[in-house]
Amino acid sequence: CGPTTRPALASDLGLSKPTVSAAVNDLEAMGLVAQVDVVQGTTGRAAAVYGMGRQAGFVLGVDIGVTRVRVMAADLQAKPIMVRERPRRSANRADVKAMATSAHLHVTAALQELGEATGPLRSVVVGVPNTVIRRHEGGGRTSGLQGVIEAQVRQAGVPEDIPVQVENN
Repeated sequence: CGPTTRPALASDLGLSKPTVSAAVNDLEAMGLVAQVDVVQGTTGRAAAVYGMGRQAGFVLGVDIGVTRVRVMAADLQAKPIMVRERPRRSANRADVKAMATSAHLHVTAALQELGEATGPLRSVVVGVPNTVIRRHEGGGRTSGLQGVIEAQVRQAGVPEDIPVQVENN
């Protein structure tokens, strides 16, 4: 689903136009949706087209490869809002500490670059050139590669309520 009008949304959801209008007004006031265009049909008045607002937020991906690190932030419609690529200092696949440090540095830099204008961070995914085996310890904490990298991402300023996933790239 992408940008849409209030009448189309009402039709798609099977709700009344006043109900959808009130909901869109509330979402717009919170910054979760915003008017992105206006369309004119064959009859009647023009309809506002709504899409994601700034407060809908963004997701962050960090791809730690063998020779490079690529960081990308995208809005919730998958539109890139930041892309950066840097050479990786350590090409050793087994160097978990170097990968975790790299994740920390790149997440910190990305969050500083993005600031608050992009809305809240919703999720972080870190890709690594290793097999990721998830082991859970007491208290819901994850150990192993996932746990080490997640801890460094959290130290970079990612709150506990934001999902952090570590995957094999």
